[in-house]
Amino acid sequence: MLSTFSCPFLNYVYLATHSKVFSLNSELHLATDKFPCLGLLRQPKYGHLKELHKAIKLCEHALVSSDPTVTSLGTYEQAHVFSSRQGGCAAFLANYHTNSAATVMFNNRRYNLPPWSISILPDCKNVVFNTATVGVKTSQVQMLPTNSKMFSWETYDEDISSLGESSRIVAPGLLEQINVTRDTSDYLWYTTSVDINPSELRGGQKPTLNVNSAGHALHVFVNGEFSGSAFGTRENRRFTFSGPANLRGGTNRIALLSVAVGLPVGLRGEAMNLISPHGTSSAEWTRSSLATRSRQSMTWYKVKELKGQGVEKGMNKGIFRNFGTLNDVMC
Repeated sequence: MLSTFSCPFLNYVYLATHSKVFSLNSELHLATDKFPCLGLLRQPKYGHLKELHKAIKLCEHALVSSDPTVTSLGTYEQAHVFSSRQGGCAAFLANYHTNSAATVMFNNRRYNLPPWSISILPDCKNVVFNTATVGVKTSQVQMLPTNSKMFSWETYDEDISSLGESSRIVAPGLLEQINVTRDTSDYLWYTTSVDINPSELRGGQKPTLNVNSAGHALHVFVNGEFSGSAFGTRENRRFTFSGPANLRGGTNRIALLSVAVGLPVGLRGEAMNLISPHGTSSAEWTRSSLATRSRQSMTWYKVKELKGQGVEKGMNKGIFRNFGTLNDVMC
């Protein structure tokens, strides 16, 4: 994708990959580069943008040496030409019509331009890339089952009953989350105790717990056990959780974890810095197979190394190492 920022036509070029835009500032005589793509290769987009980056690099010297000379080639067609003092030349032939292809004359040569596209000519003669022409085949991904026991996974369960006394607020009713957290956390716990007479539990039937929420999501725990979750939609954030509550005779503790969409700020595991190599040693991890674990919410998972097969280098296996800045998929 080519974009125009400010006056120089291509003084700022970025590559958009995997729904991420890395803002890289540019100026004359300084070429920007892209952040390495992470995760599995998504074809044809990855290959198409890779060829775009290669074409831009071929034009690098001319691009950073001057402002473009813009020439009209037709009603919807333009040529943006960059020239260096050493005689180098790079041209971008654009067709702005959204439906019709065009044939233009540039430097006494004919060029075919698909609708709504740009052709890149690093030497002002030969087309090496066109934004509307995709020459990479679509990926054919085949998912194969594997034995999860071969990996050394460890788990750490959040202790629902270990909420800090220093951060606890006692109130006669439910408080509005944003006013309480003031953007210091995306999570807010609501806890209460309910005394149940054994005679109220009729025939072993579980009472129904209903919770109305203004959004975005809610996790419900009864006596330390996960009871269920509910969440709203993009169109309507409000929702109602309704589900059986495993209450027992005596005192029962109900904990509601209200979530505003964002990173899991406010969990005990984050306070223990479990996302860092040094913080992992502060918790007692349990070795187990993912296939044999019981269904439990609020669990951190850790694996020391997960090597894939193949010849790809770096992080192109689709594995995110959660030390450093990639700590949004740890929990």
